[in-house]
Amino acid sequence: MHRGALALLALPLALAALAAPQTEAFEKSIRPVLAEKCLACHGFDAAKREAGLRLDDAAAAAAELDSGARAVVPGDPGTSALVARIRATDPDEIMPPPHTGKPVSAAEVALLEEWIRQGAAYQKHWAFEPPRAVPVPAAPTAVAR
Repeated sequence: MHRGALALLALPLALAALAAPQTEAFEKSIRPVLAEKCLACHGFDAAKREAGLRLDDAAAAAAELDSGARAVVPGDPGTSALVARIRATDPDEIMPPPHTGKPVSAAEVALLEEWIRQGAAYQKHWAFEPPRAVPVPAAPTAVAR
């Protein structure tokens, strides 16, 4: 089966994940797309960052760029530069650039658009979250013989 067809088959599952609480959806569905397709050039490493755009941080992703655009406009994928760039067809405009060999699939585009439409909630990487206490399950009761 063609990769594009597989991606479209996965779309309902990915969109269902967005029905989960937004931070959980980010961790399971959005962060992996950003990590694979975007963060090598638009991540935490300032020395490798291009165009002054950082997509791994909510405030930075929503900040005004030198161009006056905003990569992520929570609630409005139509004015989000990220959506415009991943939907572009001009090789000089499309992100990620064709030479990376990492095109964003139709399913991933839909997922990112829906995430932005729902408010573009971010969550810290799990490694940077403080541990939370989890209730200890009750011990099983002995069965009478």
